Amino acid sequence: MTPNPATMTVQEAMDFAAVAKGYTKCKKYGGWHGGPNFPSDSCESGCVVGMTTRTDHPFQPTLDSAASAMPSGWKIHMESHVGSLGYLITAWKIGNEQKVWGQATADTELLARWRLVVACMLAEKEGSNGKQ
Repeated sequence: MTPNPATMTVQEAMDFAAVAKGYTKCKKYGGWHGGPNFPSDSCESGCVVGMTTRTDHPFQPTLDSAASAMPSGWKIHMESHVGSLGYLITAWKIGNEQKVWGQATADTELLARWRLVVACMLAEKEGSNGKQ
């Protein structure tokens, strides 16, 4: 089932982005692993010695971290604070002769930015426009 960015919390969006970027949450110890040499099933059989291990989350609940998690090539097109409606942020990417875009809204800029990361990742993966 495709996740819905519109209902995600910052933590859920960070977790989604981490997995999409190749990190694995260790089921045995609870930390995060990442790197090209880390087999995704190694936590099932116990952590493998010598693999890149992170005990903290690969992303932090900050605007800078959300910016670093955005897929490459995406440009922020519009961002606005619309009073009681909160924040609206739109991004786009041109590729394969089509413009792909993502949009997110939330009551805080931080949540809108993290939801936008997920919306853009999903739009890029599906090759379609992603509006949360």
